[in-house]
Amino acid sequence: FLCENGAGKTTLIQLITSMLRLQSGDVMVDGRSLQQDPVCAKRKMGWVPQEFNFNGFQTLEYMLLNNAGYFGMRRSVARARMQYLLTTLGLWDRRGMKIHQLSGGLKRRLMIIRALMHEPSILLLDEPTVGIDVGMREETWTFLEQLNQQEGVTIVLTSHYLEEIERLCQTVGLLHKGVLIQSGQLSDLFQGLARELMQLQLTAALPQELTLPGQQAYDAQTHVLTIITDEQTQIDQVILQLHQHQIGVKRVWAETTRLAHLMKQWTHVS
Repeated sequence: FLCENGAGKTTLIQLITSMLRLQSGDVMVDGRSLQQDPVCAKRKMGWVPQEFNFNGFQTLEYMLLNNAGYFGMRRSVARARMQYLLTTLGLWDRRGMKIHQLSGGLKRRLMIIRALMHEPSILLLDEPTVGIDVGMREETWTFLEQLNQQEGVTIVLTSHYLEEIERLCQTVGLLHKGVLIQSGQLSDLFQGLARELMQLQLTAALPQELTLPGQQAYDAQTHVLTIITDEQTQIDQVILQLHQHQIGVKRVWAETTRLAHLMKQWTHVS
């Protein structure tokens, strides 16, 4: 689920996990009704919320084994599962540490491990890489890809990072003000997203007789030129033509983010 902040993605996840009570309708989890068979439905899910919600004074090992007990896992099975997950995500040597001693990124990774302890068939991730540095984010993405491809775990994630969605997801839903406004295959949804609104701060006035590729507007007072780039119109073509008229470019920036452009495109269609 892709959307801007405040659009309802966390609320949706909380409804699926029954942290918020459904006022109508139902949620089917791998064929199990959350309303009629909540225990079986919840056993099939692992959930990673945005906020850290564990006791920071417990050790990693104690917290994970204790959590596995809630799902009826035998101690030996839980210990083997814990070792596999901690080793895979680089936390095995920290298993005896208190959780509060971990960095924010490692705590985020620990939450993913906790959600996977009971081997759920569906993993729900609410902005899983918030607060994680670039290197750790790449490692987390690689692990999630392996989890999906090798173990067959279905991953449902919410994010406002287009890069994360493009890297991990096959099917995308766009949320806007609590409403699913568009859903489908990633390639179909992002069609035409190459178009981007760009601003150029010029060093001199733009001649009235000069019209540049993709030109949308020009402010004569501030010398700010607005263009739309796409597969046919590239920013370097515009800059080259400006230089041919002895006009330099002080600064270039995007008027809107790619996510904002995508949301604007589909909210307009809707």
